[in-house]
Amino acid sequence: MKSLVENLPIGHCVTVHDFSENYKCTEQNEIESSYFQKLEVSLYVTILHRHSVLEYDGKDSTAEEPNIVTEQFFVISPDQKHDHHYTHCVQNLVSEYLKSINCEISVMHEFTDGCSSQYKSRHCMGDVSYSCSDFGYAKILRNYFETSHARGPQDAAGGFIKKQADLAVIRGTHVIQSSKDLFDYAQSNLSTTADSSKCSRRIFRYVDSVNRDRDRNFLPVK
Repeated sequence: MKSLVENLPIGHCVTVHDFSENYKCTEQNEIESSYFQKLEVSLYVTILHRHSVLEYDGKDSTAEEPNIVTEQFFVISPDQKHDHHYTHCVQNLVSEYLKSINCEISVMHEFTDGCSSQYKSRHCMGDVSYSCSDFGYAKILRNYFETSHARGPQDAAGGFIKKQADLAVIRGTHVIQSSKDLFDYAQSNLSTTADSSKCSRRIFRYVDSVNRDRDRNFLPVK
């Protein structure tokens, strides 16, 4: 993947997808019952590698002088069913974001772990077969990390969001008791990255509920 990102052709984009461990809402001075019954929030992480867009990033990218931008894309939701419908929803949000900044993508390279319910089942692969028509790509390539080798920047990105949220609660500067609270905090306080960071920015999206009534059913291969 490193070689692909470093030599990314124009019109190509690399995404690394992963569910972060759910964020558990806490209170600065919580009672005992709250300690044992913490509300959990879904946090989905996508690492984006793409060519820069002059109007959006302030610098153009060409085949002769490529400029690769890395971004962290987060989807926050109260929906805790981590399935292929959820991942399809995230893919759609990523596609909409790329279109909104006029980043024209013809080939999408996806890297995921091997979770069957999220990325490998017949329903997941059925969605992949529809991806070009769903998102407007000419081609989509899904790659799977080897077993136990999927750890990477996506894990650190998710951990950072949760750690910063916990610190804000402990310091008493913010109250985070719901998925919307977490989204509002992150959107307002964590979108900008440090100048020394390899990540250009963090993008946050909120999904109240995932559409699972998509009328797509795929038969098992016999």
